[in-house]
Amino acid sequence: MLVAYVAALGLTLAVEAPLYATGLRFGFGLRWSSGFAAGVAVNLVTHPLGLVLVGPALAPFIGPTATLAVIEIGAWWLEAAMLYAWLRRDVAVLAGVAFVANGASLAAGLLLLR
Repeated sequence: MLVAYVAALGLTLAVEAPLYATGLRFGFGLRWSSGFAAGVAVNLVTHPLGLVLVGPALAPFIGPTATLAVIEIGAWWLEAAMLYAWLRRDVAVLAGVAFVANGASLAAGLLLLR
């Protein structure tokens, strides 16, 4: 389980951190390294919450597909909220960047599972 978790986290960071860096650079003029670090930081909070705590607690009751949806929607909004708390910038843009980053990593993960 630990190897699978580390692989999932690695994939998530590999996909999302550059997208956060790019989105925050073009959206707000942040340095690429600051955006990258922000992408890593928010994922180091949401990833274990989703896969270690929320997922195992919800899956027996609502099934794996609904659990994945709840985790992804929660990660999207929590990551946007954390970025807003740090940057105090346009929340709609932050939510958009978080949506793109989370959607891309979800798609990458689903493609690898096929």
